[in-house]
Amino acid sequence: MSTAVWTYPERKFEKLGAVRWQATWEEVKKSAQSKEDIDPDLDIDYRCANFATKEKALAYARKIVDSYRTAYGQVTVTRQVVDWYVEEDRIAEWVNTSEEEHVD
Repeated sequence: MSTAVWTYPERKFEKLGAVRWQATWEEVKKSAQSKEDIDPDLDIDYRCANFATKEKALAYARKIVDSYRTAYGQVTVTRQVVDWYVEEDRIAEWVNTSEEEHVD
């Protein structure tokens, strides 16, 4: 039996053990695109998108890389599962697993 738990910080109910795939990448901010020297601390936005399947996440990652939107030319796709954050309070979170793939 799957238990519905409150996920933080998404503020949604999910089933404990649910799986999703997250694509993450870095983009140069629009305000910094004309700069010759980019400051990684000030000029980079950290982006992510979540998908129900690995195939959809990889297809989106390929689209991002092929459109030259990444600051460093790579998107990482990581498998995530819902696991306890504070079990006593019945609050969970999406946790990264070691299963990841890099699209470049």
